[in-house]
Amino acid sequence: TQVRYPTTTEIDDALNTAKEMGASVIRARSLGVSVGNALSVWPALNQVNTQAFATIDYAIYRAGQLGLRLIIPLTDNGHTYMGGKHTFTDWRGITDETQFYSNAQVMTDFEAYIGTILNRVNTYNNLAYKNDPTILAWETGNELQSPTPSTSWTTSIANYIKQQDTHHLVMDGSYGINSAALSLAPVDLYSNHFFPLNTSQMTTDAATVSAAGKAYFVGSYDWTGTALATFLSTIETTTTISGDCFHHLQPHDDSYGYDANLTGDSDALVYPGTTQAMLGGSQALRTHGYILQGIPATATPSAGAVAAPILTSVAALSGGGVQLTWRGVAGGQSYDLESSPAGSSGNYSTLATLTDLQAPFTDSNGTSGTWYRIRAFNVDNVAGSYSAAAFASSGGGTSGSGNANVVLTSVGHNLLRDGLSGANTPLISYVSLGTSNATPQVSDTQLGNEVFRKAVSSYVNGNT
Repeated sequence: TQVRYPTTTEIDDALNTAKEMGASVIRARSLGVSVGNALSVWPALNQVNTQAFATIDYAIYRAGQLGLRLIIPLTDNGHTYMGGKHTFTDWRGITDETQFYSNAQVMTDFEAYIGTILNRVNTYNNLAYKNDPTILAWETGNELQSPTPSTSWTTSIANYIKQQDTHHLVMDGSYGINSAALSLAPVDLYSNHFFPLNTSQMTTDAATVSAAGKAYFVGSYDWTGTALATFLSTIETTTTISGDCFHHLQPHDDSYGYDANLTGDSDALVYPGTTQAMLGGSQALRTHGYILQGIPATATPSAGAVAAPILTSVAALSGGGVQLTWRGVAGGQSYDLESSPAGSSGNYSTLATLTDLQAPFTDSNGTSGTWYRIRAFNVDNVAGSYSAAAFASSGGGTSGSGNANVVLTSVGHNLLRDGLSGANTPLISYVSLGTSNATPQVSDTQLGNEVFRKAVSSYVNGNT
């Protein structure tokens, strides 16, 4: 899948879902690991791409508004689109990436990158990241191993972070507990990851770290494991375990369905769930999240209200029928799609009860005069508000796969909202809409949203 920046609504969806699940802390690799490709914070050595910070700024800002705290790793052991420790050695022409821990020049480069992150001033709240209370901790890396980082490297990097940032905790990014590193003064938190779950190892880790006078956090684990209930209850009853983060939450895509970049990951969780196993796991995690906030299982809050979905495209097909897509909402378990043959305010009847996985959906009996609306239901089967009504027009051309006659039901809707409801409103003094003779295409709704968002962001940030 092609890598791209997330939109603001996709970030909102992920954060709102985490909040609904009872989360108070999110560990987010992509906020701090961003090197080596054209979309990165550092696409090349010592080159800063300010555009990459736009979505990171927004994610940190919105997390703060929702009362969520963030743990942000600063590099990665693996070879992914985000980059990692190998990127820094590659930049210096070093084939042995283990020199990431020992080569003086590479360490200086990594510290310079860390400085770029810590000293970034967020355009939404005007706070440097190093001064933002939303951030709980900086992690020296994700699952650093083969070899385990030396204590001298960990000390050097942790000291550099603390010199730049006097407000935040530092977490050791070693994979597993490195007992030799427990005495390091600038390191505050230690963690381990569990794939598969290992309750015995977790409690041993916690006791070891606690005996050294430090804090222990379960940084990542496989929520699909059969021993999940025991694992979670042990965390809840073991006072030497400070908290945990499961791996990992998958947000809705702006157009329809879920973020395609995560599709296929066996432990990707979409909330409330697309299978009975996922539904059970997600509710166990939700109850667990509230227990860690001091709310007993018997008092777990009811499912939160769901927002109105958005019909992102309504397309009359050349062979008959109408194809529809919708943007799902945080906490939405199912959706009722309704149709009316008699206008937007006519008598609607339920056409289908659907899940996010069933988009695009085709109404084989739909015509250019059929109106549609959709609403979501949460896990308690409580309905939210209806979307705006939309229909497929009879004019326009056709595009590939038989899709035609698109109505742009939400062009700029959420992005105009972003611009008008920002912290420093009014952000937009006027909006000028042009005209075009181009034939509408299925992609126009999403494209219009994204282009408009970028234009508004540029205006807001004073870049144009």
